[in-house]
Amino acid sequence: MVLDALDGLARRLGDLRTRRRFEVLVARGMRIGRDVHLPASTWIDAAHCYLISIGDNCRLGEQCLILAHDAQMDEFLDAGRLGRVTLHPSCQIGARTCIMAGVDIGPRTIVAPNSVVTRTLPPDTVCGGNPARVLATLDEYLAARRTELEGLPQFDAESFRRMSGTPEGRAALAAALSVSGGFVADRGGGSERAG
Repeated sequence: MVLDALDGLARRLGDLRTRRRFEVLVARGMRIGRDVHLPASTWIDAAHCYLISIGDNCRLGEQCLILAHDAQMDEFLDAGRLGRVTLHPSCQIGARTCIMAGVDIGPRTIVAPNSVVTRTLPPDTVCGGNPARVLATLDEYLAARRTELEGLPQFDAESFRRMSGTPEGRAALAAALSVSGGFVADRGGGSERAG
């Protein structure tokens, strides 16, 4: 019981620290829209954050990097590159993705984890790789996921949370999801939100 209380306190303090960090970035000129998920592990180019804009309803996975400058050529050219970074509304950026300076990610674009985004990505697409490129249209991707959804186990969010809270429930989930995975019908819950 005491450990649960301490865990809850630590989580609230972490949330406050994250919120304060993003308030400072916004005060320095960064734009963060409404209902944006930016984990504490997101690395933002603080020195050039005024060049970064994140639209409403964007979600970033853990440990993403957003860079508005590139100093790699500085030793050779005595110059560094600066560029705006814009994530338009409803982008979904996978964990550990690196977004470089001068990039525009179109609305409703999904970027796969571990991608390196070095150029503009069009709207309504699924992209991935190093460098990131278009893998499918959003409609193609969603059609494939809908087909997959029909044949795999599905859990409503409340049942999933309840089951994952007990050893027996976790064992049942592991058995149900052992072959090809499954789906949880939930869009939020329990994550830090900025903006």
